[in-house]
Amino acid sequence: MSRPGNGTRLLPLALAALLLGGCATPDGAEAPPASVELRGHLMLGPQERAFRPCNSADSLWLLAAPALDAQLQERYLSQVDEPYEEAYLHLRGQRGAAADCSACAGHAGSLRIEQLIELRSAESADCR
Repeated sequence: MSRPGNGTRLLPLALAALLLGGCATPDGAEAPPASVELRGHLMLGPQERAFRPCNSADSLWLLAAPALDAQLQERYLSQVDEPYEEAYLHLRGQRGAAADCSACAGHAGSLRIEQLIELRSAESADCR
């Protein structure tokens, strides 16, 4: 029985390197953040766009594309009596660092909304 040559033994390593190399982004750029699904409380007003995820003491500044932002505002105002009241929000989005957002002062970071899943009046049992 013949013994495999060096090329045969190195083939699995070469394939692994090729596959892993395909995961890197060009020019050392970071991969975009992964989407997360979160539930928590929303508070909107003329000077505030805060979302506090369930089981967190920190709030995030909300960002959204114009059409999605208009939908968020409209649905929020239909669920509360006045601005700055809390509403329950279930969404999918991408988290960002506070350093990446000039409006994020006083918040732990930002959250770019990708999808509104549920928006309704807040209840005491929302985050249980």
